[in-house]
Amino acid sequence: MVNLGRNATVGLTIVMLLLGVVPAYVNSIVGFAVGIGLGLVITAYIIYDQKTLSRDLKANVVGLYFSGVLALSAGLGILMALPYREKLYSVIGVVALLPLLAHLVRVLPPILRNVKVKEFLSLGNGMVAFLLTVLIGSLIGRALSNFYELLILYTGFVVLGVLAMMYFREK
Repeated sequence: MVNLGRNATVGLTIVMLLLGVVPAYVNSIVGFAVGIGLGLVITAYIIYDQKTLSRDLKANVVGLYFSGVLALSAGLGILMALPYREKLYSVIGVVALLPLLAHLVRVLPPILRNVKVKEFLSLGNGMVAFLLTVLIGSLIGRALSNFYELLILYTGFVVLGVLAMMYFREK
């Protein structure tokens, strides 16, 4: 197992971010696919080299970091390509998201065992509770199409979010 130094980590992070963003910025679907493919190869090498699929939590966090950088690169690339063919870019982005989801499944259970729900919701002086409430409202709003229903729904969930934030605020 090779120990990645700080310079190597920063360099790999920058390269992996540029692999998805630059081709999407110039509207090259082939370049985006090749860039994300190269990012997947780099991530797979890091997963293999650092043995991130072991029981070691530190190794899992390394894999989570680099697969998260790849997913961020794909997400930023999709954002850059929104005026063009977002469907093709999105399919490639979903493939880039798979290593992140696999590492999240491995890393979150040991971490969540030690976290209490009340402490989690009071993070940021209640801001996490606010954001979760608004996120739930926005997910419900995706199923609706009427403007007036959405207006009432979003207003209600913002009010609920403010109330949740005030409830979980530290005194």
